[in-house]
Amino acid sequence: MGNGFGEKLRAERLERGLTQAELGRDLYSPSYISLLETGRREPTADVIEELARRLELAPKALEAWSQPVSVSDAEYVLSGLYARQAWDLRDYSLAATHAAAAAQIALEARNTSAWWNMTYMQAECLIKQGQWQECKDIVQRLLDHPMAAESAGLGVRARQMLAAASQGQGQLTAAVEHAQQAVRLCAELPKGSTLVIGALRALIGALAESGRLDEAWEYCQAMNEQMDEHSMTQLAGEVAWVIGNVAFMRHDYPEGIKYHERAAQLLSPRTTSTCGPGSTRPPRPSACPPESWSRRR
Repeated sequence: MGNGFGEKLRAERLERGLTQAELGRDLYSPSYISLLETGRREPTADVIEELARRLELAPKALEAWSQPVSVSDAEYVLSGLYARQAWDLRDYSLAATHAAAAAQIALEARNTSAWWNMTYMQAECLIKQGQWQECKDIVQRLLDHPMAAESAGLGVRARQMLAAASQGQGQLTAAVEHAQQAVRLCAELPKGSTLVIGALRALIGALAESGRLDEAWEYCQAMNEQMDEHSMTQLAGEVAWVIGNVAFMRHDYPEGIKYHERAAQLLSPRTTSTCGPGSTRPPRPSACPPESWSRRR
């Protein structure tokens, strides 16, 4: 349906745990993939065929991506666009409203991929506002849907969100359990994908806040092993920063300094040319208490 190509592209990409850069690789830039996914750029037949090949989709999927736009399609695209615009403006309440509207349109049109994605976006908006329980209720609906069982990528995203919401509520045992489930599901995903790193970060954060620092450190090493020479510089820098934070919490200052210096190098504007303003200072992860963040920045 409406931006059928973009929504299908995004759903298939996320199910495989791929970033926009990983999907586009040497042929398409992350910004171009983003334009396709949001319906702001129309794909050519060659682009559709190439991306479908990279996603290992059956040829019949191409036909579904190219179906004419209906009235409900247009309404869905508009609601989705409004949701993303509100998100960009950090008006998360408005973004949640539009995302819920888009999800309802998708549900009525029986487009489960679009429904799942927009419902997930609604949950993201709720967690941004600190509405932890509301977020968990919505994510549980996503987990109960067969799509989450059929796709490891979607299951990881949902479990990671539940971990974050549980941690926000102070339910650290539940946060650890959800994050552990997300990490277990990652066994089916490509090494070093952003979903794998996200799940490990969620688990590290929950363990660290629970005071289980030795366990958190073990998962830090597992996360570090996900990185190689092909890893995106920005992602590698954020991973190093998180590991450094946990090292400082364990009072292992040499390791903390080593990883933070590595993070500073990787996140330098000279190194990460694709970063936006202020991106040289990564967001404070939950594994790092505010006071140590203040010292290190």
